[in-house]
Amino acid sequence: MLIRFYRTNQPATWLSIPLLVLCLWIPAFFTPAIHETAGGMPFYRWTIHLIGFLPPFAAILTAVILVSLGALYLNRTVNNYEVLYKKTNLPALFYSILLSSSPSCLYLHPMLFSNALLLLVIEKLFRTYKQEQAIGALFDSGFLLAIASFFHFPAIVMLPALWAGLLILRPFIWREWVASLAGLLLPYFFIGTFYAWTGSLHRFIEDDITARLPSGLLPPFNIQQHELLFPGFLLFLLLLALLKRHGNTYKNIVRTRSYQQICIFLILFGLLSLLLVKEITLPGLIAMSIPFSVFIAYYFLSGKRNWWSELLFTVMIALLIYNHTGSVWMPGRNP
Repeated sequence: MLIRFYRTNQPATWLSIPLLVLCLWIPAFFTPAIHETAGGMPFYRWTIHLIGFLPPFAAILTAVILVSLGALYLNRTVNNYEVLYKKTNLPALFYSILLSSSPSCLYLHPMLFSNALLLLVIEKLFRTYKQEQAIGALFDSGFLLAIASFFHFPAIVMLPALWAGLLILRPFIWREWVASLAGLLLPYFFIGTFYAWTGSLHRFIEDDITARLPSGLLPPFNIQQHELLFPGFLLFLLLLALLKRHGNTYKNIVRTRSYQQICIFLILFGLLSLLLVKEITLPGLIAMSIPFSVFIAYYFLSGKRNWWSELLFTVMIALLIYNHTGSVWMPGRNP
């Protein structure tokens, strides 16, 4: 039922997304503590400090707004640029579910801010297709990636993903590549100047930059056993989607194929970004929620057997519920 409802592009489905996100985040309102994670960069710390002056539920409400707007913006981008072969609201549905998939994701974490900025970067990148001049858009993209990294440092890894997208969409123009790099470096110059002026530049470099560089080893996993089923099922859906996309490659127009190739690079560089975290957690995997939402939506949209699509979606919802209640049933685990 829900899959059939969100397959369409009706305004009612747009209005239902914020309600869906609010329902999924209701448990967080009962424990609205603000979590300052080890991965938080300066902008995230400052944001948490400001929100601390507001009522306790303000942080959760901010997170709900970020998820809802992000889902709608992703859906708008996918439809406007024909990333899928027809308009649908499935990307918004799956983005909302992925960002609400576990209690460990239901707080105002830095990845929510970096994801919101990454959505803007993706839209600007898509806009450069067959544009004569794209220097301004690419400078803005680099600038936005720098701001995203001030919330969640691993977001900086998406600069090579941006360059990979340029290779796919446009001929090589060195000024565009330099513009994106200049856009990335400019905010670091400003914040470096600020820290130098306040006499704490060395702390910024040591605590927020060098301390996050990879040590050569894969960071430890901090994901509870009962939480592994949901991402495992998402990987299964991603595999099905990529197989179906491979079979339909030449049925899509060139622009659609190019955008989908960029989504594959977003997954690859999202995996690489995990090398810059101190530990791998479910919120840390949210960097890949954008391309995952697109490909899973593609699979459900192209499915010709409604019963199979509804069955897979039922399994997804069952695993979502298990994620939220599994800690209660796992012996020796704390909820």
